[in-house]
Amino acid sequence: MNENIMDQKYGIVVIEDQQKHLEEVKGLIEARSDIVSAVYAANLAAAIDTLNSRKYDGILSDAHFPEREGAPESPCGKQIIDYAMTNRLPFTIVTSTYHHGSKTEPISRASRSAGIELIDEEDVGDSESSSKRWSDGLATLVFLIDAQRAGQLTYEVKKSRLTGQESLQMIGPDGQQVKFSLEPYKEHALDEIRTRLRL
Repeated sequence: MNENIMDQKYGIVVIEDQQKHLEEVKGLIEARSDIVSAVYAANLAAAIDTLNSRKYDGILSDAHFPEREGAPESPCGKQIIDYAMTNRLPFTIVTSTYHHGSKTEPISRASRSAGIELIDEEDVGDSESSSKRWSDGLATLVFLIDAQRAGQLTYEVKKSRLTGQESLQMIGPDGQQVKFSLEPYKEHALDEIRTRLRL
């Protein structure tokens, strides 16, 4: 790996509409402002405008947020997944709900199809946790950005053996779909990357 590439600052877009979760992720990013810079958006329209305004390294996104200011919350994480894949942009989805809950399962399915697991909370059914695993989300995003910078991440249209449907997927250097994800609820699943980021 080219150390110069890996030492470059990570410029990301963070999408979050709830104040308490926004404060959490801002605190994390500000604590690591030496290596991460972020622009924040609270709805889909603002996020797309921001992403189209210049080149970013990746997206760290909530799963459910409004389409535009004043609109109700909806599963806009699916549109962010589509945007990220179409634009070959590493992304991570973080949620305060459980990925098999009725609210989050459709986004979880779309995320898995693209090749990255949604970072969720323990089995809380359809209720929400008071916090999110932003640190794990950022570490996952950094893993993907580093892989892309090193030329080890490509995007290809693949056909599902089960459904026959085609989808764009992140592909690793071995020619297989990237399957990097956190082990569920393991306290220190990303020690190596966290050590590097000092998260």
